[in-house]
Amino acid sequence: MVENHESDAPLRVYLHIPATGGVSLSAALKSAVPDLVEMRSQEQIEGFNLMSVENRSQITALAGHIPYGVHSFLGRECVYATMLRHPIDRLISTCTKQIVADGRELSDVTIRDFLLPDSRPVADNMLVRRLCSYEWPISDIHWSWRTSFGGVTHEMFEQAKLNLSRCAFVGIYEKYEESARQTFEVFDLPKHDVPRLNVSKYDRARLAPSAEDRQALEELNRFDTALYQLAVEMFPHSTTPRD
Repeated sequence: MVENHESDAPLRVYLHIPATGGVSLSAALKSAVPDLVEMRSQEQIEGFNLMSVENRSQITALAGHIPYGVHSFLGRECVYATMLRHPIDRLISTCTKQIVADGRELSDVTIRDFLLPDSRPVADNMLVRRLCSYEWPISDIHWSWRTSFGGVTHEMFEQAKLNLSRCAFVGIYEKYEESARQTFEVFDLPKHDVPRLNVSKYDRARLAPSAEDRQALEELNRFDTALYQLAVEMFPHSTTPRD
């Protein structure tokens, strides 16, 4: 279903990929755009879905763990931005936070524990999973887990490449300050400080993969590596001029 809207202003949409500094950037965007709608939890997703068509048409900015394509659902022009991070470094950060959230000790876990076939697919091409095409509206915060572990395909990779090319700006975590600055610029927002939030206080070096595990991770995440390299090549030339 495509909704009708009255606003002519493009909707600013920040696609927050986990462990890419999105908590900090989303908070800064919220400060600059107080009515920004966040979708980083199941409750927030359900709240968005329960909004009236009229209320959704008044949204000026949207940020969270959402897939590309909300413009097709809202029937409204959107300006997309996102940020990518080197897949192995992003994975180590994600796994560190997941281990702590599960109440485990880093010393009891290795990165290999996330490579098991029955694992949650946090170690399997999450950049591609987050940027390939999904049908809107989404109903589950774990929409990117619909494909089983090891099931990411070349077709999904090609979808992600296409969607990445459609973003007005694609930042690189390794160049965070410049990426944050250009995100605000492409969203037509004034310059704004972006304090770093949600930075892990734990020693991620404890999860550094062995040479054997790193090779396995790189092979598993070959699509993510290729997508990340594309983003690096696009940066900082990925901004699309606004009319």
